[in-house]
Amino acid sequence: MDPIGISRTALNDWLNLLQGPAEPPFAQKTDFVDPWRHLFQLIILVLIMLTTVLTFSYLGLKASVKEEIVTAFVANTAAQTRYTIIIILIGALFAILYALMIAPLFKLRVSVPQAFFTFLFVLLPWLPVVTLVWVLGYVIPEVPLVPLFIPLFIFVLFPIFIVMKTGNALCMITGSDKRRCVASVAVPFVLLFTLTIWIALRSQPIEETPPEQAVQEAQ
Repeated sequence: MDPIGISRTALNDWLNLLQGPAEPPFAQKTDFVDPWRHLFQLIILVLIMLTTVLTFSYLGLKASVKEEIVTAFVANTAAQTRYTIIIILIGALFAILYALMIAPLFKLRVSVPQAFFTFLFVLLPWLPVVTLVWVLGYVIPEVPLVPLFIPLFIFVLFPIFIVMKTGNALCMITGSDKRRCVASVAVPFVLLFTLTIWIALRSQPIEETPPEQAVQEAQ
């Protein structure tokens, strides 16, 4: 197989999916008969992008350490591979819950494969973009409005965008009403987001003993 051709296809898929559900791999009322080629190519491209962004941002922050770029790249590749696998597993779990429990409540007929590939194809292309915005807060924190824009984008604008695009994708593949499709994604997301915030607020931070006090207690 031609590596350049594969890379070009993966990059085209990534650019098209950034705009929302696009064909391929989406299509009207598709059952995703053969989406694995597009998914694997997208995953590899996203991993390369994530690793590159994190490696160069890390080297920029730790320039005094003089860590070799190859070492940093390998370390970030292993870490991002692990996180991507976790995201895929969470996506599979959510797809099962959505197809079997949530979609029927909104009178939608969605199979588990349809839900699984829809969530991944909508979310994965945006991971490098969100990561880049996140690291900007560490690389250029002195730029005006950057500290304000980053949490606004990650915790407000990005979730709203993903919910809307996922609803549009479900509308495309099911032929159902767009409002019901968006609501079927927004309701569980808002509940999950609220639960996460509640757990975070209820959690008590662990108080660390100051070094001076630890020395005195040891004596």
